Amino acid sequence: MHSFEMQFNTCLLFLYIASAIMILEGFDFRRPGARLFAALLVAGVAANVLALRAFGLERYLGVYPVVSLLYLLVTTMFITRYRGIKTVFVFLTAVIWVSPLLLGAHAAALVFGPDYFVKLVSYVLIAIPMLLLLKLYFRPPLLYLLDNYHRGWALFCAVPLLCAFVSYYQTRYRFLYDLETFRETGIWQLSLSMLSFLTYLLIVEYARQIRERLEARGVSQLLQTQLQGALQHIESLKHSERQAAVYVHDLRHHLRYIHSLAAEGNRDGIMGYVAGIEQSIDQSTAHAFCKNETVNLILSSFRAQAERRGVAIEIRADIPEKLGIPDADLCVIISNALENAIEAASAVSDRQRVVTFNCHTRNDQLLLEIANPFEGEVKIEDGAVADDGGLGTKSIALIVERHAGLCSFEAKGGEFALRVIL
Repeated sequence: MHSFEMQFNTCLLFLYIASAIMILEGFDFRRPGARLFAALLVAGVAANVLALRAFGLERYLGVYPVVSLLYLLVTTMFITRYRGIKTVFVFLTAVIWVSPLLLGAHAAALVFGPDYFVKLVSYVLIAIPMLLLLKLYFRPPLLYLLDNYHRGWALFCAVPLLCAFVSYYQTRYRFLYDLETFRETGIWQLSLSMLSFLTYLLIVEYARQIRERLEARGVSQLLQTQLQGALQHIESLKHSERQAAVYVHDLRHHLRYIHSLAAEGNRDGIMGYVAGIEQSIDQSTAHAFCKNETVNLILSSFRAQAERRGVAIEIRADIPEKLGIPDADLCVIISNALENAIEAASAVSDRQRVVTFNCHTRNDQLLLEIANPFEGEVKIEDGAVADDGGLGTKSIALIVERHAGLCSFEAKGGEFALRVIL
């Protein structure tokens, strides 16, 4: 292979891996550090070209993992949203994504001849759909796992790392320029590549099953909450009806008593008696927190639950009847947040057990804030609550992400706060 062709190959593969990393990271060149990252990529391309010229092809391919791959891994750390083993997973995914590019280009060279133009066209025809496949099909479930799960990533990294190591150990990447080496090793390289992609398909399927389970749980919570709210509402109506019957039956006695107070000129007595009747009527009437029926049912259900556990809820809700958010998603967010808040507040022994619920709309956006006291320690990792065994906060984060909203969890000074913008 001519020196120019190998240098072009080197630059192309380097930038292809970098592009895959940026896709997985959702990289935006407007974010802080973007210029530094771009400068590091340019420097990396230049360093690889210089190393190829200085060492020669054989020695350069021997140190390729250090000059190119390790350099890209370190560069990734400047833009990554993740830490530790998750960064390694993002990097290995991008490296594995090179396999179809190389296999397809060399297979085309075997069929149509070793002309470099054949390889170049093959690179372009394969690179574009592979990057689109990564962005549209693999990226969403992979990002969901990266954002919400913090264990098991070493196992996820094992297969792509093993495949990359075997490919380097067996060939030292000689197949990049030697078609005979590719003829000898092409079958098992294809097998390694298929093994890696099957692993990623399993990871994607695992992520989808988790999402479906959480969504099914959300629907179940909605139905359960609506049922509890409906039963409470029916009981409240029955109680109101009984109270109305009592007041109708006793209306003659009330009027007679008020008449006697009026005859005595006891105005204060009349006012107090009427105020007592009004208060009794108000207590027997179902309370509406806002115009949204779904939110009313949820809040009524959890207020009753909180009262049974000795927790007070301060509710300030100004929510319209119709929202752009499905009832199932709204139920999951509010129900999980209030369930966690009541659970934490009920365990507090040295402070008031008060949960505050604030929710309103502004500029067609729903703004929600729920705060509660807690005891012990709450760890916030990667913008989510760590070790959330019940998957409550993960459900909230998933729904907020699906609606392109913002979600934050904060634990400070014994007070936990959830803030959501949708």
